[in-house]
Amino acid sequence: MKLAVFGPQRVGLVVRDMVVDLQQAAAAHLSSEEEAEALVGHTFRSFVEGGEAALKTAGQALRLAQEDLEGLRGRRGEKIAFRIDGVKLLAPVTDSSKFKIM
Repeated sequence: MKLAVFGPQRVGLVVRDMVVDLQQAAAAHLSSEEEAEALVGHTFRSFVEGGEAALKTAGQALRLAQEDLEGLRGRRGEKIAFRIDGVKLLAPVTDSSKFKIM
């Protein structure tokens, strides 16, 4: 599983030459956007802090994305997969002095 941070602090799954908004992809198969936010968050920090539940949800979203990458849409029909060369990639953590992975 490859992750990228893009746009205004969004965590994405890298699938081939695309970046899929992880929270929006998760919300597409969960009961609500709030549930997706609670499980995977929308920042890299919140994703890591989500632990095993975030990884499991990301895996489910990845499988969904791999099945139909071009047709992947959010809960309201919005586009959630973007060409990687069309998004601004960001550093995963901007305040690293306060962030530790063990």
